[in-house]
Amino acid sequence: MSDASVAVEGAARAWLRESLADGLGLAQLVLAADGLTQRLAGGELRALAGIAGGPGALPRVLGSRGALEDGVEGSFAGAVAALAAALVPAAARGGRILVVEDELSPPGDPVLADHADHVFLCGSEVYHWRAVTPGLDAGALTELLGSATSGYPTNAFVTAVDPAGWGRFQPLEAAKLAALAAAVEAVAVAAYDAEGLLWWTPPA
Repeated sequence: MSDASVAVEGAARAWLRESLADGLGLAQLVLAADGLTQRLAGGELRALAGIAGGPGALPRVLGSRGALEDGVEGSFAGAVAALAAALVPAAARGGRILVVEDELSPPGDPVLADHADHVFLCGSEVYHWRAVTPGLDAGALTELLGSATSGYPTNAFVTAVDPAGWGRFQPLEAAKLAALAAAVEAVAVAAYDAEGLLWWTPPA
């Protein structure tokens, strides 16, 4: 991991759960999935805060409620670069997608037409997705996050699914959304005044 990624604890664990609780159906299913709520108390939680230089004493600062709410000096570009680095193992495994909940757009929103090949719908909810491949770099991630969410909450999930055959505005029934939730391997949520992210991976 880069210097833009440091392990955090403290209020960051509660922040992760709160972000998911404010999310759409996929986030709710992730919270409700058998054993996952307990798993969220473990695993690795890292701050992707775009801070230059070595981490030093940053884990304590980045894990505080004040930093999570008000932000820390850094850059969103650095946070997204750290997210791209965090996705490298998933890209190497193959067969994964990154799903981002769109908390603003209704299914008929004209702005979605520009992203229709990478949007799926579940009832009235909109989700953006990209295949997690080596080509999913910081630029592609910035475009994805910028088109899918306003900042709070930003809930994104790495999940094992094969999107082959998905069409434009692919409709997904509730059972398939639940299957996506059950296959979640990592979670990213916005923090630090929406200038950074928290990145959770489950226990080994």
